[in-house]
Amino acid sequence: MRHTFNLAWLIVLLVLLSTTLSAKSIFVKVDANPNGANGSHNAPYPTITQAIEAARLVASPGTTIHVAAGTYSQEPLPIQLDMPHLHLLGTTVLTRDGRGLATGVAEMTLIEGSSSDIFQILADDVHLAGFALRGTGSTTLVRIDGTATGGIDRVSIQDCLLERGIGIRAQFASGRFEGNLVQNSQAIGVQINGGPAINPARIVFYRNRVILHSLNGVDIHGDAGYLTPPPTKIYVEVSENDFSQNGSAGQNVNGLPQFGSGLVFTIDDADDTNRQAEQIIDAEISANVHDNTFDGNSNYGLVVNGRIRAPASSARLSFFGSFTHNHYCGNGNNRALFGFTFYARSLKYGTPAYSQGNTRYFAASNYDLISVDDGLLQGFDFDNPVLDPDHLAIPLQNHLTFNGQPIAGTSIQSFRPPGSCP
Repeated sequence: MRHTFNLAWLIVLLVLLSTTLSAKSIFVKVDANPNGANGSHNAPYPTITQAIEAARLVASPGTTIHVAAGTYSQEPLPIQLDMPHLHLLGTTVLTRDGRGLATGVAEMTLIEGSSSDIFQILADDVHLAGFALRGTGSTTLVRIDGTATGGIDRVSIQDCLLERGIGIRAQFASGRFEGNLVQNSQAIGVQINGGPAINPARIVFYRNRVILHSLNGVDIHGDAGYLTPPPTKIYVEVSENDFSQNGSAGQNVNGLPQFGSGLVFTIDDADDTNRQAEQIIDAEISANVHDNTFDGNSNYGLVVNGRIRAPASSARLSFFGSFTHNHYCGNGNNRALFGFTFYARSLKYGTPAYSQGNTRYFAASNYDLISVDDGLLQGFDFDNPVLDPDHLAIPLQNHLTFNGQPIAGTSIQSFRPPGSCP
């Protein structure tokens, strides 16, 4: 009987200890006194870096770091979030419109960077929320990289202001990006790459506003880079976002319209400086795209295409897309383009086109599109020639279907209906 009593108390103590560890909280306040700081609510650390080091020493699962408002200019960058089950919470407050999309900022927990990434997420189950991150040029503000571990899961970035840099760059990663305002970079707003077929990337992109980027708003790449053998895959759900007014510098680059679209699905052998190396890219993208706004982009609202430049490379893309209840208005070209090469290389602009090298067509690729969008039903551009324009004896054998109907050939702007936007 005594042994049973002792065992019961031991179980209770273990449960209490586990609860205490899992509830570990660390506090940060930029103007806190560093003398005697221990991370408690009454004696917070003055830097985020100190709080993360303390979290590593405690090594308790589910650590939450609370970061007070202010400008954190003394942080050594990049700040590496390499502990699983870590929550890093700032106090940035975004103002929102009636749809719940961010319009501005009322209060900030601000970190500024220049040549370096600001945050690097390198572990599973990392949650970043309530920060204002500001870069310069094409600085990456949040980099999520699972290449060293074979993939990162359950990452979330929520309610953040990400401006003047590439807001999110993710590779070998799965997670949820929600409620962010991503704006005003000199490049793209967000780039998400796929993962290996045995561990595909799975992304939810929900209620973000991605606007005013010099090139594209969001690029979603089926390929995962040169270090990943094919095939690669990514599954994405893109809903209730605003991809508008992108492309201030993208309509004409070297005299050609190359960028400036709201949302682009692609594969691209130009992602690596070693692009001349022989590479076969075999990628699959599955996308559910609904209730988004694509307005006022300098090129297209929505694009599915890609580019192959390395002479010894080849690429095959399988794209499965469902598009419902999206809004397209006032884009510089048509609502959407579905093509099997980089759109600056398409027959609309003649051959040869891309000034940095020969951009060729995919071969043996398949796009299967399903849509009840009023905009897409009224028309879109497509580029699916039967023969390779540079080698007319070679059939490309690409397949494009829209609501089950095969589409071949090239049609640029012939589908643009007269009148106002739907």
